[in-house]
Amino acid sequence: MCSGPSSDPGHRPRGAELLDQLHGEGFRTREYLIFGDEWWLYVLNRIAEDPTRVITALADLREGPAA
Repeated sequence: MCSGPSSDPGHRPRGAELLDQLHGEGFRTREYLIFGDEWWLYVLNRIAEDPTRVITALADLREGPAA
């Protein structure tokens, strides 16, 4: 089952249900988590590689948590 740290124990990351479904069907799945002291620099580098990611992230924030 998909899980991760959160201040809200009822919160599940966006796409968690799809990951659980694919895992249940026998597919190998993985979650990607950024951590460490320089996480923000990593995020900025990823945005610099593809600035359209900012639009996607803002759209995800607007939609709110997955139901």
